[in-house]
Amino acid sequence: MPSDSFFSDKITFIVAFFAGFIALSFYSDFFNTFDLFFGTHEYSSIHIFNVMLTTLFISVYFFAIDYIKPESSYKLKIFSYFKWIGNFFYAFTLIILPISLIVHCISYILINLNIKPEFLSLIFGIISGIIITLISGRWSGRISRSDKEEAVSAIQLKEENAIKQAEELYKGDYYSAALVEMGKLIEIAMQKALLQKKNIDIKRGSFLQLIEIALKTELIDSKMAGSIREIRNMRNKAAHLDFEFKKEDAEWALNETNRILQILDPKTQWS
Repeated sequence: MPSDSFFSDKITFIVAFFAGFIALSFYSDFFNTFDLFFGTHEYSSIHIFNVMLTTLFISVYFFAIDYIKPESSYKLKIFSYFKWIGNFFYAFTLIILPISLIVHCISYILINLNIKPEFLSLIFGIISGIIITLISGRWSGRISRSDKEEAVSAIQLKEENAIKQAEELYKGDYYSAALVEMGKLIEIAMQKALLQKKNIDIKRGSFLQLIEIALKTELIDSKMAGSIREIRNMRNKAAHLDFEFKKEDAEWALNETNRILQILDPKTQWS
């Protein structure tokens, strides 16, 4: 199977496929002369490209819906399947051509062996449908996992940068600036935890919306939400009102941030 990095780079494949299809469309008459056997039926090779184009359009449609869905969509289970459906049709597009060529070769051999035409069509219809569905389902799951791992890695990198910044600012006695980074760090940590534990990918939305989603999905309890809101308020004062916090304020926020991070992900701590 192709590598996970290939699966995750869907945009490159989609753009390349559309560009290639547009270029090949000028030679449609030429490709119409190439026939493929599917059981006892013959299909022009251009039909295969039309099927690929259709499934790719469906894939892009569900990717687009998944991207623009509202942040409150986590409440509706149906939205969680959109990316999987998009990945299913994306995988289907990848495998339909090689499967068609394999079926063509086998069909051609069996036809020459004088196997019953009706039996051949039935068998290939069933087998090909099962193979394409199983492979597409397996690959769509793998692509979805690859997408999730890539998203978590990107958030992880942002989290590491926020930890480094907050630590340097705190040690340099820039307590207000450190509080700003602590608020940012908690926000990033909640995004990562929601994705890892609840499979909810929050791409947009305010800090308050993130807290509410974390509460409703039971990622955090009301006591932790209160601490997070307090750190958020301190962050806003430091960032927008130029409020100067003292060391004891930053120390409290540091201890709370550590506690919150340990609950969200025990592997992520700083002191």
